[in-house]
Amino acid sequence: MFEKVLLNGSYQDMFSYLDPYGYLKNGKLHDRVCIGTALTGIMDRYDDPVGLLVCRVTAAGLVIEWVFVDPSWRFKGIGTGLVNSVLEESLKRGFDKFYAYTEAFDSRSKVCPGELDFLGAYNMERVKENKNTAKLYRTLIPKQKEGAFLYCADVRECFERIRSAVILDDILRGVSS
Repeated sequence: MFEKVLLNGSYQDMFSYLDPYGYLKNGKLHDRVCIGTALTGIMDRYDDPVGLLVCRVTAAGLVIEWVFVDPSWRFKGIGTGLVNSVLEESLKRGFDKFYAYTEAFDSRSKVCPGELDFLGAYNMERVKENKNTAKLYRTLIPKQKEGAFLYCADVRECFERIRSAVILDDILRGVSS
């Protein structure tokens, strides 16, 4: 059974091997929300971390910085569950939008598996970089990632689409049984 956990001091060590940037090991969590997914074992103890999402809290909204699902557990809804947790956290904090950034997509760029699917599934729209959005780019994208593209989505619209998909899935399951 999979369970999502908000990573605080008690789970940081357990999930740190999934974190390539060292946020968990180095205690850089003061402005970040980290959510992990684990398999539960005997007596609901978390035995096997299988996914990690790190997002930064800014005045504009939550910014997804890193999503990782262990390759042997991909395509089982773990990444989707982690991103849906960002939507829930965004609503709790009163944000209308959430953000993500990716390396530039052009003929020379390598696209991480699932990145394009993620952008499409959440209807993430690219924020065009211009004089009106320059401050947003500087605020939301770290210096070491300059040149990345910034994407944005409406939290409530994503929730509505998820709700509609769940209802449709329930209807289709009812028809087929």
